[in-house]
Amino acid sequence: MSEAEKHAAAMSDPDARPLTEEDMNRMKRTPRSKIIRRALGLRQEEFAARQTAQRAMGFAQRAMGFAPLNPSYKLLQTTN
Repeated sequence: MSEAEKHAAAMSDPDARPLTEEDMNRMKRTPRSKIIRRALGLRQEEFAARQTAQRAMGFAQRAMGFAPLNPSYKLLQTTN
């Protein structure tokens, strides 16, 4: 099967359409945990423990009516 035939077959499949620019803008980009964990030099257990603690702190802050303490949220507050 040539590249042109593969492309034509993929385009004719309604369940396997390529993503449009609008789809790409709508989708949320998620961080790659493995890369972040390795960059920090942590084992999986250590990384999971830190993530659990951060999520618990964020949940507690929201439950008490405080805004989350992350840089992007602070940036949004200062620009609006």
